[in-house]
Parts: sequence; structure tokens; C-alpha cells
Amino acid sequence: MPKSTGRALKWILLGFFIISITGCATSKFSPTHPQDPYEHFNRKVFAFNMALDRAFFRPVAKVYDAVLPWQVKTGVRNFFGNIGDVTSVANEVLQLHFAQVVADLARIVINTTVGLGGLFDVASRLGLEKDKEDFGLTLASWGSKDTPYIVIPFLGPSTVRDLVGMPIDYYFFSIWPYIDSNALRYSLLGTAAVQRRSTLLPGDEIVDEAFDSYVFVRDAYLQRRAYMVKEAKEEHVTKYADEHGLVHRRHRSIPVNSVLAD
Repeated sequence: MPKSTGRALKWILLGFFIISITGCATSKFSPTHPQDPYEHFNRKVFAFNMALDRAFFRPVAKVYDAVLPWQVKTGVRNFFGNIGDVTSVANEVLQLHFAQVVADLARIVINTTVGLGGLFDVASRLGLEKDKEDFGLTLASWGSKDTPYIVIPFLGPSTVRDLVGMPIDYYFFSIWPYIDSNALRYSLLGTAAVQRRSTLLPGDEIVDEAFDSYVFVRDAYLQRRAYMVKEAKEEHVTKYADEHGLVHRRHRSIPVNSVLAD
């Protein structure tokens, strides 16, 4: 069995192990949301994650945001976004969204070459809009219904379906397992985590001031994912601009609170 396959299976088994633990943690607790049967367990993990975030991740993200000029931060975001497009293409193939496959493959080629390894998002300027897909959305497009909400230690809000999809995306649909140098891979992943956390800084005050931060984050995440699932199932509108020879796709508007759950 390939090493990446073995690791993916371990992650999936870990996900089911976490779910089995929650059964013991929720036996005497009445959940307040039908999709959150493990609320008692989830709240404990959420509290742990928030404490860790306030002590470490948030301060690091603030330093990153304050020290680096916006041009550098934009380049870093574009670089990791270009890597993420590879995962989106793989899932678009599985979802049979072939017009998007062509458009996103063009994005990767243009941004990797003309955009100097993805540092510049040239493709968006040419009208090729970014489309974010993952294996959780692929499972939903195949008929998977809403699954229980779960908070993962260190990683945050998810669902059982999305938890199962995480190792699939990482080990089979991304470039990360193919980076031989552990030091380089972990450095890039760490930088990606800091960059991603920095994009959530504007929402920190809203979360902190919410009457129930746990409920606020949970509802924002579930609304965001429900929106993305609905979008993935709808017919994607495309048109070909003959004068430019480019594929233009409908802009996918995102709810305001999605920034807290993406």
C-alpha cells in the first residue's frame, strides 16, 4: 500500500474514532441544534481551540498582518490559492463540471507561468474566476446528506462528511505529499496556516462579542457549507467571450458571515 494511502486511511479512521468518542460525551446532554448531536463534546473542543488561538495563533497572525506589506501578503495568498486550485480541479472532475475544469486548469497554467509561480493572480484579471471545491462538496454532489457537525482539535469547525474529505483532498488531490523535504513541506504548511488565520482577523471581534461564540461559529460554518453545497449542485452558468477567447463564469456571491467559517 502506498505511504500516502496508508496515511489517508489513518486520518479517516481517526475521524470515526473521534465520532465514537462523542457518543459517550453526549449521552446526558440535549443538543440545541439538530445537526449538532455532539454539542457537549464540541463545546469542550471549541473552548480548547479558542484558548490556543488566543494564546498562540491569533498573536502570530497579528504580527504577520502588521509586519508584511500588503503586496507581500497578496502574493502569499495568491501562491497558496494557486496550489489550492489543483485540489479544486480534481474535485470538479469528480463532480463532472468540465467547463470549470477547463477554466481552472487554465488558471493554474497562467498563474504558474505568467504569474510567477502563483504570486500574481493574472488569471482573475483575464476573467477566469476562482472556484473553490473540496471532497466534502464532491460527496454532497454524489448524494451525501447533511452529516453531524463536529469541532476538530486544532482545525476547528467541520462535519463528518467534511472530516472524511480532508485526508482525501490532502493525500490524493494536492501537491503536499509530493514535496520530499519535510522541512520545506511543514514550513509551507505553517505559512499557509498563518496566512489563512490572518484573513480571519477582521471577524475576531464579532466572535468575541457574540452572546454565544460557539453557536455563532457553528451556525456560520453550517450556513456557509450549505450555501456551497447548493451552489455545487446548481447548473454553473458559463459563456465564451469570442472577442477574448476566455471562459467567464458567474460570480459566486458569498454571505457576509462566511468569512468566519471559510
